[in-house]
Amino acid sequence: MDAAGESASAAGDPLIAPFAVRLRPSGRLLVLVLALHAATAALVWLMDLGPAAAVGVSVVLVAHCLYATRRALLVTPRSIVFIALGPGSACTVRRRDGEVTAGRIEETSIVTGSLVILSVAGNQCRLPLRIPLLPGMVDPDLFRRLRVHLRWNRDPVSVSAS
Repeated sequence: MDAAGESASAAGDPLIAPFAVRLRPSGRLLVLVLALHAATAALVWLMDLGPAAAVGVSVVLVAHCLYATRRALLVTPRSIVFIALGPGSACTVRRRDGEVTAGRIEETSIVTGSLVILSVAGNQCRLPLRIPLLPGMVDPDLFRRLRVHLRWNRDPVSVSAS
């Protein structure tokens, strides 16, 4: 078993890597999505757009809020539920529907103390995947090791749990 509880016995599995993370839904991300959409809706209604335009924009905002909420809860088939880091910048992600995408972590990824936004350029994707990670989505030690690996490009397996 690896650090994420995944069995490493399946031969030929592209997700077997030195470092693997199974993602959980994040309450923080959900609150952030809802707060940002509410703030945007408030700003739309404060602008002098006229009632018809404000209602139209609000309908679009509510639809996007529902979509983003489902993504934050990892319930859509396209939600990324598993990330495996390989040597160098290699990365493989698995979606809820079972689709596996191999790619590399781009330099545009953002790493802070409480937020990681992985930017993964897939081999078959035109645009990079943007994967927000918050501390509640993974085990705290795995989150720390992931940040160390991404920030200093150190091997995440060799980072001690201090």
